[in-house]
Amino acid sequence: MTNEDVKIERVAHMTSFESNNNVLKVDGIQFITLVPKQVVDIPQYGEETSMQFGVRIMNQASIPYHFDLQRFYPEILDPQGQILQMDGGQNATREVEKSDIPLLMPGESLDFLMDAKFNWYNKKCLSVSGNATYGGFWIFWNIMPGRYHIRLKYENQLVKKKMLISPKGWTEIDQFWIGKVITPFENFYLR
Repeated sequence: MTNEDVKIERVAHMTSFESNNNVLKVDGIQFITLVPKQVVDIPQYGEETSMQFGVRIMNQASIPYHFDLQRFYPEILDPQGQILQMDGGQNATREVEKSDIPLLMPGESLDFLMDAKFNWYNKKCLSVSGNATYGGFWIFWNIMPGRYHIRLKYENQLVKKKMLISPKGWTEIDQFWIGKVITPFENFYLR
């Protein structure tokens, strides 16, 4: 992604940003794509293989911010450099937990890792899927061996949110970081 692409993805209220190959910094918040295990084995038919990926968020701003971690979604480029189409849906609804909306104080950082599963939809179609927004799911189809690129998208437009918090019930939460970011790509290999 070029710096020009990063500028296009910014929300109008943001005042500063910078990007290098590994780190995206927007208004004092740094985002780094994480892929702890970069080589993943294709599962045997009828089995599944797990993978984790995510983002490190570092608050270098002067005020604390909440982040709605369930708002991070993966974007994957296939071995030919094409964006894979993501499907998804909602198969349940769950309450928000405190760990879903951490408050990062100035100087603090947080690693948020998503769990993904590679499994066979049928004998000719390998997919990768994971959990999404409070009971939803995402899925990518027709995965083949090769080198992939993954990054995460995040968007939040509300400073305050009324959320169904377990066990409190409906609660208003303030100080959410407002913005739209796309983290830098990181590689993983499927073999």
